[in-house]
Amino acid sequence: MAYLAQEGGRLTGGILAQRESDRRFSPRFLERAVFGVMTLPSVGMPLWYSSERKYDTLKTEEKRAKSNSTSTPGGSKH
Repeated sequence: MAYLAQEGGRLTGGILAQRESDRRFSPRFLERAVFGVMTLPSVGMPLWYSSERKYDTLKTEEKRAKSNSTSTPGGSKH
């Protein structure tokens, strides 16, 4: 059983059946899951691309450092 209140804040005294209360005030897990899945691209893509860019620049800097350390300062060996 549940009590039903009107907009004025007064208790009307109406009693809802358990089934009606469950239907009206259910947690709506499916709707929240669908909403989460639909918002993932807008939240995840900016994070993915910013971190990808960050680590790609680190990789290129490491490659440059390795290539500079392996090369000889007067040209290549013969």
